[in-house]
Amino acid sequence: MVLVSKLREGTLRQCARDAGVRMLLYEGGEALRFDEVAIRTGTQGILRVMKKLGMIDVADVGGGKAAPALSHSSTWLRAPEGGILRTKHGIGDHVGKGETIGEISDPLGERSVRVVCDDAGIVIGRTNLPVVNRGDALYHVARMKELHTSRARAAHTGSELAQAPLSDEDEII
Repeated sequence: MVLVSKLREGTLRQCARDAGVRMLLYEGGEALRFDEVAIRTGTQGILRVMKKLGMIDVADVGGGKAAPALSHSSTWLRAPEGGILRTKHGIGDHVGKGETIGEISDPLGERSVRVVCDDAGIVIGRTNLPVVNRGDALYHVARMKELHTSRARAAHTGSELAQAPLSDEDEII
């Protein structure tokens, strides 16, 4: 999935642009965790870019057969009130406009509030904390115009990544 983001003041991306350097930022996985799929995705992507730029001469860096899903905007869904979050969707799931993707209840489960998706898209980020406060970021959704096309791409990419080797630096350099 490729998300084209606006430039933010004070970021490395802005500094690179101001210096005339083109930059591609990869974000994947979760803080303080090793996510093998995110690691494989990033490694394969970096190797493909390096090969395309002539920086390395590797016969096959794998993957890259399906075009990525492209989004030009995203939105954060925030907690309408505090409580215990029960989530119905994880990262990579496709969600529809108006779909309930989570529910926040009081500690005894007597009262709950639905978390409703504003736009169709793909969940690209999500809190893993069960206790949330009003205003907390819960879900990051990349808006997608052609959701059915991105589903097919995601399925194809997942099967490619499962077979992609994790090379060490001696095999690349």
